[in-house]
Amino acid sequence: MSEHRKRKKLFVDREVQTAILWRVALYWFSCIAFFSLMIWCYECLARPDQMFYEHFFPMIQRFLPVYVAMVLLLPFLLFDAIKFSNRFCGPLRRVVNELEGYSESGTMATLKFRDNDFWQSLADSVAKALARKKLGE
Repeated sequence: MSEHRKRKKLFVDREVQTAILWRVALYWFSCIAFFSLMIWCYECLARPDQMFYEHFFPMIQRFLPVYVAMVLLLPFLLFDAIKFSNRFCGPLRRVVNELEGYSESGTMATLKFRDNDFWQSLADSVAKALARKKLGE
């Protein structure tokens, strides 16, 4: 398989990739929460004559464009996380599928991953292990 061949499925391993998406979303939310808390603390220290809760709505109004930009950024982050995770979930899914086929039929096609996939050596290791197994039979 060559690098120019695109994957047809966006989710190659739904369980792993969904967990990654949740993790990216958690990090994104944590960054926004930390950013907001940091600004809120600064506002409280800069204007000690006001109560701490009186800083909240002016802060939201002042930084609304930043919050909107951060919300608009989330879909791009999630999409990139899926595309990036395909580079390691794809090869593993391929190995699992081929090993399942091997356990049923006793034969296995030569594993070759896309050029930009991770774990290129995994295909060679599986092929060597299966060749060694056949020699031992």
